[in-house]
Amino acid sequence: MEANVKKTKRVSLPSQRYCYGAEAPETNLELVFEQLRLAGEYYNRLINLERRRRYEVRDATGAFAPDYAELSQKIEQAKAARQELRDEIRALNAEKRSRRPTDESRQLAEQVRVRSEEIRDLAARLKRRRLDLYGDPSLRKRLAALREKQDPDAEAEIAELERDQRRLHGDPELKKILDELDRAHGERVRAARAACGVYWGTYLLIEDDVKRAAGGPRMPRCRPVGRFGRLGVQTQRGISVARAYSGEDTRIQIAAAESTVRRDKAVVRFRIGSTGRDPVFAEVPCWIDRPLPFDAAIKWVTLHRVPRGLDVNAAWELQFTVSSAAGFSKDDVSETGSCGIDINWRRANNSGLCVVCVVGTDGAEDYYSLPERLLGAVGKLAELDSRMDLEFNQARVSLLEFLGEFPKVPEWLAQCTDHLGQWRSHQRLELVVRSWRDQRFAGDEHIFGDVLWLWRGHWIHLCREFAGVRHNVTAHRLDIYRKWAAEWRRRYARVFIEDCNWKKLQDKRPAEDDDGSDAAARRWRTLAAPGTLAGVIRNSGMAVVERPSEDTTRKCHFCGVVGNPDAAEHLIVECADCGRSYNQQGRAAWNLLNDGLAGDLATESAEVLA
Repeated sequence: MEANVKKTKRVSLPSQRYCYGAEAPETNLELVFEQLRLAGEYYNRLINLERRRRYEVRDATGAFAPDYAELSQKIEQAKAARQELRDEIRALNAEKRSRRPTDESRQLAEQVRVRSEEIRDLAARLKRRRLDLYGDPSLRKRLAALREKQDPDAEAEIAELERDQRRLHGDPELKKILDELDRAHGERVRAARAACGVYWGTYLLIEDDVKRAAGGPRMPRCRPVGRFGRLGVQTQRGISVARAYSGEDTRIQIAAAESTVRRDKAVVRFRIGSTGRDPVFAEVPCWIDRPLPFDAAIKWVTLHRVPRGLDVNAAWELQFTVSSAAGFSKDDVSETGSCGIDINWRRANNSGLCVVCVVGTDGAEDYYSLPERLLGAVGKLAELDSRMDLEFNQARVSLLEFLGEFPKVPEWLAQCTDHLGQWRSHQRLELVVRSWRDQRFAGDEHIFGDVLWLWRGHWIHLCREFAGVRHNVTAHRLDIYRKWAAEWRRRYARVFIEDCNWKKLQDKRPAEDDDGSDAAARRWRTLAAPGTLAGVIRNSGMAVVERPSEDTTRKCHFCGVVGNPDAAEHLIVECADCGRSYNQQGRAAWNLLNDGLAGDLATESAEVLA
């Protein structure tokens, strides 16, 4: 008789990532490039398999439930009609070189809104039908959470959820069909893994990337294959930092480099393959400016090659993911005090870009701005971008004139330059010039040597300069944000910030709502990078509490009355109820702090009553 063995749940330890700048590998560089290429091909192969699975599910569902396919088709037709209307609005704006609404654009915008309402109604009907066919995933998650919790008080709810299998898993006949499709998809994925040729740590990273890409409702897309990406080494259950420095491990080894300039330079031997059972390493020079904690275990090591402008400007980076049961708390974090932080972006007069306001329980109210020199660098980027566009247009016009006047254009050139007048991609023209270099013909001396080849050389120079300036801006901004966060954690133990989807704020307005009024705000928002600042705050060592962002700017923090719906255009706003005036960034920060402290009192009261 077998004994009942209870499985214990593996506990995740606190982890942290250490990123170090690196140089190109000194050994097996071509093998590293080969692994990067194979990793990109493996990613695209899995994406194509996922797209195939989705098409098969769509076709199977349409054959099983024709009304579901009909609703989906109506939604696609309505979206296509709405996109045509938006394209007409953009064409009108381009023709008059302005996004200010006219009578004609307003009529088109109203038609877009009608189409959008129609799409929402159809989507609601499709969602109800989808739940009937596929089941409710939220109920399945709820059931799994209750089973994992193993709470005797939840047995009644578990029994109730298990009783209604139709709501959980949908139509049983359709579920059989979809299970068979999933089984076939799993076999194709396993066959792709076996033939990928990628070292096992890297293909685990690729499969995680594909899982994230396929997790949303949109159809996942392939990405370019080249010499960029990341390679990975996973150490099961982790290895100590001391073992990595000992040089005995067969996956990752760290050795101090012979350098008289920088003492923090090291050489990391990174496993990228095997010859039989013998490891194949790539030796990567890097700068370990922050030592790895010796009480932590190394779980992952990844080697990144990040594009920075052109291929020759690529940056190498090593990342160590380590875990420790003791955690990674900072030694200089304050033990008392709370603060509210409002992240925003507003151009201050000749004093930089104000991006954050911090108010604390100590009564402090501080505003922090990015320096004016960063704004000047952004202007330099705009200037370089404009110069590249101008020179590209000049080269394109010269090539168009040559193609129209030259009596016998080679067939390959005519095919490569099809629709040249509509091109906007600089890289596309540069690819034509590189192909032309190996296929010269009589009569092309002026257009190739004096125009296109000179344009290509200057374009490469401008691209490198643009990439360097942009890298300096982002690195300087990140350094500033980290210094601010270090200052805040020495003053406060806890911080209240807005629960906001900063990535969604980057989305452009649809054509029917885009009047061009937010162009400057978008430019400053890009420079402020609020999502980056929020991430630095979360990693600063303070206890971070996210609060709802509704009405934080419009609510008066003195009397609590919500008003001033148009306050975004004014820095100083006046409360219509109590008559007090205040900086709207400071108001939002005070509201975050007050609401957070009020939530603490409510929680304590509930615990006392319980």
